[in-house]
Amino acid sequence: MTSILNARAQVVFATDLHGRSRVLLETVRDLARVSGAQVTLVHAVEPRSDRRLSRAARRDLHERDKAEAERALALQLRDLVGAGVEVGEPVLISDQSAHRAILTTVATLGAELVIVGNTARTGKGHRIGSTADRLLRASPVPVLVIRGQPQVPFTSVAFLTDFSARSRRAHAAGARFIPMADGATIELLHAGDVTLRVLDPTYKERTLADTQDEARRLDDTLGLSEGRTRPQVIWGRDPLDVLLPAISSNSYDVLVLGTHGHGPIRRALIGSVAMGLTQSAPCSVMVVPGR
Repeated sequence: MTSILNARAQVVFATDLHGRSRVLLETVRDLARVSGAQVTLVHAVEPRSDRRLSRAARRDLHERDKAEAERALALQLRDLVGAGVEVGEPVLISDQSAHRAILTTVATLGAELVIVGNTARTGKGHRIGSTADRLLRASPVPVLVIRGQPQVPFTSVAFLTDFSARSRRAHAAGARFIPMADGATIELLHAGDVTLRVLDPTYKERTLADTQDEARRLDDTLGLSEGRTRPQVIWGRDPLDVLLPAISSNSYDVLVLGTHGHGPIRRALIGSVAMGLTQSAPCSVMVVPGR
């Protein structure tokens, strides 16, 4: 079982050219080889802002940074081409912040997916890195945040549901972009409200039935026989508090979830549960924006 991604679909890989970029490149390479997508590398060289340096010194350093980035991009491009991956012309932007450069590239290419690494540094408030954090709030297309070095195609995938059309759109995007191995473990997770379970005698039965129905829909979306997706209801008072331990205790490769959408108050619209899971889940996460 693989994804149903079109052979000419455009995927943007936001590479920082440092740190874990080599590991991430290998995952992107494997994803592209399985799906047949075209990959465009994008990197932003942000202007130097150290006011202790003269304007001329900052300009010279910026030019040096651009030259080094061009060489590093060329090496990553060579690796992808050598692996038989369809690639686009790499994009190097030097007059925008990283997340704006990525979004500009997405709009220009009509890209359908952004892949970014978990670039958080120890002690920083953004546990996925500030660039990924901003992308999640503003990207009009799904963002796949890679953690670790997952094996592709994936062997264990979890989909979240709140029974909404937004969740189903996220499931469709997961079917499109997440290549899954034959025999992969697929689970559908729903956070049930334990307070409502106590107050409403019918709530538990309805929730279990709805979760079963959504699992059948997911099987159909993934093109699988009925019963392949395992539904799970996890009970608690706060969805994040119950979902995160459950996800952390399983060895999922990828978690697929939808957000509330985008707008002026992006943190609120992405949803605290979606952001909390994306920041803290131990696995890779694909975040699909709402509409």
